[in-house]
Amino acid sequence: MMYTQINILDLKNMTKNTKIIITLGVLTVIMPFLGFPGGVRDTFFVFAGIIIAVLTYITNKFSTIENTKKETEEDHAPTFEENKEEFIEQKKEKDEQSKKESKEDIEK
Repeated sequence: MMYTQINILDLKNMTKNTKIIITLGVLTVIMPFLGFPGGVRDTFFVFAGIIIAVLTYITNKFSTIENTKKETEEDHAPTFEENKEEFIEQKKEKDEQSKKESKEDIEK
């Protein structure tokens, strides 16, 4: 029987934002046990929370942009030969429509 190794923390393939988020998360977990005064601890929690929220938003925004670019590629070849003619007709219609829209934009 062959086992494959699963690497949960694959640091080589993580982005910088992901590494920062994980580090702040770990620090947030151990912070109450480090013996810092309450004010320092509370300030750290506020800044860590803000940084985690901002980095998560940025990371998610860029990842969704990349995913939508990959999913919306319209110039792909048809999978089946039966769809070939339909694909060519749709492509021609889209090209004609875009030409009409560009002419209308120029006229305005």
